[in-house]
Amino acid sequence: MSHISFETGHASHGGNRDSLIRAARAAGWTGDDESFIDASVNLNPLGPPVCLKEVLLSSYDSILMYPDPSYGDLVEKAAHFHHNVSVDYVFGNGADELIFALARMLVKSWEITPGCALVHIPCYTSYIEALKAVGLNIITTYRYEDLLQFNQEKDSRKIRCIWLGAPNNPDGELPEGYPDSILSGAERNPGVFYIVDEAFIDFSNGDSLLQRPYLPANIIVIRSLTKIFTVPGLRIGYAVLSKQLGTLLRKELPNWPLNVIAEIFAQRIFTDPKIPDFITATQQLIKAEQERVLTLLTPFYECSLSRANFFIIRSRFKGGPAGTTGEAGVALRYYALSRGIALRDCSAIPGLGEEWSRIGLRRPEENNTILRTLLAFAEGASSQNEGFALHLSKKRARALMIQGCSSSAGKSILVSALCRIMRNRGIDVAPYKAQNMSNNSAISHDGLELGRAQAVQALACGLLPDVRMNPVLIKPEGESTSQIILNGKPWGRRTARDYYADKRDLVRAAQVAYDSLAREHELIILEGAGSPAEINLKDGDFVNMQAALHAEADVYLVGDIDRGGVFAAFLGHLATFDAEERRLLKGFIINKFRGDLNLLKPAYELFKGYTNIPIVGCIPYYNDIFIPEEDEHRLLNSAVTGSAVGKVDMALNKLAIGILQLPHGSNFTDFEAFVVESDVTLIPVQNAIDLEGLDALIIPGTKTTIEDLLWLEKRGLVDKLVQQASEGLFVFGICGGYQMLGMWIRDPEHIESRWSVKPGLGLLPLETEFVDKKTLYHGTYTVYWPSSYNVEGSYDILSIRGYEIHHGQTRILAARDGDVCFDDTTLFPFMKNSAGEALGYWKDSVMGTYLHGVFDNDHFRTAFLNMLRKRKKLALQEIRQAPQIDRELQKLADLVEANCDIKKMLKNLGLT
Repeated sequence: MSHISFETGHASHGGNRDSLIRAARAAGWTGDDESFIDASVNLNPLGPPVCLKEVLLSSYDSILMYPDPSYGDLVEKAAHFHHNVSVDYVFGNGADELIFALARMLVKSWEITPGCALVHIPCYTSYIEALKAVGLNIITTYRYEDLLQFNQEKDSRKIRCIWLGAPNNPDGELPEGYPDSILSGAERNPGVFYIVDEAFIDFSNGDSLLQRPYLPANIIVIRSLTKIFTVPGLRIGYAVLSKQLGTLLRKELPNWPLNVIAEIFAQRIFTDPKIPDFITATQQLIKAEQERVLTLLTPFYECSLSRANFFIIRSRFKGGPAGTTGEAGVALRYYALSRGIALRDCSAIPGLGEEWSRIGLRRPEENNTILRTLLAFAEGASSQNEGFALHLSKKRARALMIQGCSSSAGKSILVSALCRIMRNRGIDVAPYKAQNMSNNSAISHDGLELGRAQAVQALACGLLPDVRMNPVLIKPEGESTSQIILNGKPWGRRTARDYYADKRDLVRAAQVAYDSLAREHELIILEGAGSPAEINLKDGDFVNMQAALHAEADVYLVGDIDRGGVFAAFLGHLATFDAEERRLLKGFIINKFRGDLNLLKPAYELFKGYTNIPIVGCIPYYNDIFIPEEDEHRLLNSAVTGSAVGKVDMALNKLAIGILQLPHGSNFTDFEAFVVESDVTLIPVQNAIDLEGLDALIIPGTKTTIEDLLWLEKRGLVDKLVQQASEGLFVFGICGGYQMLGMWIRDPEHIESRWSVKPGLGLLPLETEFVDKKTLYHGTYTVYWPSSYNVEGSYDILSIRGYEIHHGQTRILAARDGDVCFDDTTLFPFMKNSAGEALGYWKDSVMGTYLHGVFDNDHFRTAFLNMLRKRKKLALQEIRQAPQIDRELQKLADLVEANCDIKKMLKNLGLT
């Protein structure tokens, strides 16, 4: 079989979609062209960034003009992006054009022939082709050590240049110690050029050579915008090298190697503040999918240890299933084509053979299709994995559901633990809750809103939060009215009565979301809501048993023994279940047990006299694992808070920070990071007397700003709060609390309340107006810490992460030039988003921001608390690390696995 394209004369590559679809048709595939999965290419599964459409729409006039042949503006922006103006940036029509041009440049301009090129294999075919074209002798090696330990003084082969990929194409591997190991080699061998192809480095979380402060003159780095930003039709590559070499390289390139749209797009990439977040999201997706996919494939395939968005595989068995011919690699690719999937044939790749195939990672749903195909092939090739691939090839996932005897029984936490346990066992798992009622929400990577509990559960699965995991979110607003979030977007406001009238539409949307998830994953772990035994609500309850029946889920009922009566609760629930519901119920789980388990176990035997449904777990009470709670108020009952206890702590050289207990307060997870601050006590504030003795007061977010402001007035808190603030009490507002700090709150369209306008607390010269469009965003923000408050441990400028969820738009009441300046006596914007817009203001001892999660940032939290400590003349503290969610999830999983019969659960699911 020829591996040379007769149309181009070059080695063939992946990505010729039309040709691949024709081959798939010939192999018997009958699907739609749109459903064909081309895994032979290695582009970003997230697709291009949003700015590509903006560039295309705005560049019409530019198409009528020639590009700047020197690309001066583009080079300047690239230098700024990489923080290095001492080197040159030479752009070409993709990295491939630069590879051939570099080979010509080295031979012509530096007379390196006669000599040799040392190339690490397996490698991108163009390396060998370009070097052969200029007459260089090529020495290949599979060992990175030969490159890293190369010594020019001891070399007799006249090696003048070394070529490698980092990460390497096709296997995605990185040299050990990269990039410093390459820098060491270049400094040790100044007469040898190191050409390093970093076209896929942005898919890795590893460092680039361009992140080091100095690039030696004998290192040339090749970068690509084509792959990471999914623009193969534009093709944008660039070489980073010394300015002397840059001049020589340009002579080997045609005039205008980049078209004008490619040039404008590249400029946008180097200047758009959203690009770092886009790259981070890509890396997170690639890491999660790579770990999941390789875990499932490794028993049946030999897989490369990739750090990129692709990897190579080779079957561990000879041949393929019945009906296929040839060696395993050829048979596998044909088998995949017959099912509408193209894998990259590696037979023409230097250092590999026809037994190897390269796979580009796609989105999770497409990866699941690829997995089912590969595992089905492996199942036909070997009886060792009988049943495993067959199960994964099913179109609907197995399902396990956690329901509770009450609210706060531990459903969300238990689902999080089980998600991590199943993921650790290599199972492709995802969470799901049909409907959640909570003001504690999170933002998905695509800017949609879902319950925070499901976002945490997604992290436990190694997945990005997806609104299908919580299609219906109810956010109470007071007076029996709630905002309904459907599939991540505001759907409307309903009273309880109206909500049930519209329930049919919501049920349909929830089931569609579930079915979509279930087609993409091996196991779905569902969470119920409240209790399934509310007999007056049962007919309309689509979150508990209706959801279980739709999913055909194994149900486990969890009860809170700390409340007492757990066995009675189990039996009482069982009494309300019909035959179909009892069929699904597989076991009971006791939660929050304190004491000696041996004293409890006799009750298990007594319980068997009432039902043969077993108790499968007893989870001990814990207070050393910190997972964001679905119940926002839980934090204020933790060991770090108190009321009477807190008043005593005020006299013990501790900081006393009050948290207003607003009736519709939201996102109380904003304060969970304070748990690591041993000298901080959080005080619930509900009455004016609670303000006495506080060092600071935090007004949290709220779903109904005006209604909660009225509540403050009724309880006599407004006058007292304003007085205390004038006397030096530090007041910090978050989101709705920030809006309250201003002079006016306007709601002309009655987005949140029946009031058109309401005076605020008047502590900041701001006004807020509610608008219909909701701001939903998470990303990186900049904090400007005022120099007059600068203390040890704080920073003049901080980069922090957080998220926004708000209808309000806040602005300065009187926008005169003299109103805003950077000192400690007047208003100034201390926080800005990536677009430079103010997200918070500070005046004297009053501070407010829209940013949720602000105190999760260790540097900011420490700077804020040290400012308070300095005011109180307390010792300043070093930065303490807040609990890391991934580590806490693993601790939780370990605890639950040690105290729950996971093997029985897996056996019930048929996954043993």
